[in-house]
Amino acid sequence: MCVILVCDDKPRTRGGDDRGFGLPLVTTDLQSSAEDLVARYASRWGIEQAFADARQIMGVGEARNRTRRAVERTVPFGLICFSVVTVWYALHGHARRRGRSPSSGPLVHHEDRTVP
Repeated sequence: MCVILVCDDKPRTRGGDDRGFGLPLVTTDLQSSAEDLVARYASRWGIEQAFADARQIMGVGEARNRTRRAVERTVPFGLICFSVVTVWYALHGHARRRGRSPSSGPLVHHEDRTVP
């Protein structure tokens, strides 16, 4: 077993207080270098965050199923729904929330406005 203590070069607080290591990584891979292991961990971060968001936002994994087929289908279906919503929001949702279409160009800020 190998423990790698990852430390950020920037202070974690405004006062510059360094509170030790930011992240301990524990692995059984004794052949890879520390740099490779940290890079491998970093590359998984987006995937793990997507699973966490799917559980928290969409409730993936919280269904109460009784049959085997329902159990096998519920989580994949929830992940597919989460993917569709994410792609839709990335393509259309964010721009429409601001009252403009994605092709209308950058949002213009008016200096003379007094209310939002």
